[in-house]
Amino acid sequence: MNIAIVDDEKKESGALEEVLREYVSANGNKAVIDIYESAEEFLGQYEPFMYTAIYMDIYMKGMSGVDAAARIREKDAEALIVFVTSSTDHMQEALKLHAYDYVEKPVEKERVFRLMDDIMRRRADGTKGIDFVSERQEHHLPFDDIISLCANGHSVEIVDKEGNRYQPYVTFASLEKPLSADKRFLTINRGVIVNMDCIQGFAGGLCQMNNGESFPAKQKSFRQLEQIWQNYMFCRLRDEMPGRH
Repeated sequence: MNIAIVDDEKKESGALEEVLREYVSANGNKAVIDIYESAEEFLGQYEPFMYTAIYMDIYMKGMSGVDAAARIREKDAEALIVFVTSSTDHMQEALKLHAYDYVEKPVEKERVFRLMDDIMRRRADGTKGIDFVSERQEHHLPFDDIISLCANGHSVEIVDKEGNRYQPYVTFASLEKPLSADKRFLTINRGVIVNMDCIQGFAGGLCQMNNGESFPAKQKSFRQLEQIWQNYMFCRLRDEMPGRH
């Protein structure tokens, strides 16, 4: 795995690196840990999918960690960002930026170990998905990679996070069952299921996705659907906050 630490305080970044290396060693894994002394330095090197996790200090000289996270999100909606901070005053910003968690300074070994366990489980869960045939090719698409599933007449279309579109030789109902059993997915209208991790917001009767697409949401349940998504995002962040494990 590859991990980035972005912190302008060498003592703090060194302490976190030591804990992370101890975790990696204890679990028989291998890791490359890169340390950046500023958000600007990190953003100058960063490309999507470079890191399993990014530990980002909030208060730094120059660009703040929150502003850096916003820049990351412009390029990579799926980056796993963990804020490292002495204060939890930035809950609202973290919620908007889909931060994975907070780690409070000074970092505690037990806390980081639990967080890394969660991250590794998340990676394992990411392999769960659906199998189908499209254009005479067999595909396995992890749940994490799916943005939407839509019925279009007698056909079905799946869109993934890479922008690929699939039209599998299956019925909508056969795919609806496994997706609906996963808490990430929400049926917003008849024949339309979306991944709540990929929702940008609700407005004008539409469910807006982070890939730029929009889907009409059931008007009678519009406010309820929006609340379900907001509660999902809030609960995900709350459960991942320090002290919730």
